[in-house]
Amino acid sequence: MAGNNRYDLVIIGGGSAAFGAAIKANLFGVKTAMIERDVLGGTCVNVGCVPSKNLLGAGELLHSSKYPMYPSISSCQSDFDVSKTIEEKEHLIKGLRKQKYHDVLSGLDNVDLIQASVSFISSKILTIVNGDAGTTSNKIEADKFIIATGSSPSLPSTKGIDGVDYLTNKDALSLKEKPSSMIVVGGGPLGLEFAQM
Repeated sequence: MAGNNRYDLVIIGGGSAAFGAAIKANLFGVKTAMIERDVLGGTCVNVGCVPSKNLLGAGELLHSSKYPMYPSISSCQSDFDVSKTIEEKEHLIKGLRKQKYHDVLSGLDNVDLIQASVSFISSKILTIVNGDAGTTSNKIEADKFIIATGSSPSLPSTKGIDGVDYLTNKDALSLKEKPSSMIVVGGGPLGLEFAQM
């Protein structure tokens, strides 16, 4: 973090929208702070498109080996190591997070990355909250703010859901064992991908 905590722009979030804003601000020479409390990359890289497509690819290969589309090819009744597949997915995500986010940020001369939680104390001032201690420390001031915090899984208001052992998309992408069965609630893009997996 720069010694001077006065910025022209503060971007709260570290996903694709935040990066698009940071890259554009850097091009115009705008002194910018990007604040991310968790990992860089947002939903797509960490718990969305990339991991789901990676796991879908593994599932397609397994399905093709069991049900080849050419009669001249014998089926292969093999299984797979779920924990190893998840490990490989995590390795891919870490590599992309470094290459597409950390490395890009290090090349932006006008953008400082601050990894912390923040809260507004006025319309132009944020205070940094130290995660482990829960204490506040430095203050950051800016004229403009972009809030690009993305989304988080939310539970539907379904009667009895609090008594069920459910998974969010984040949980499901990190399973260490193959579940014997699963019900997917929701028919949007993620729901369809999870059903296919």
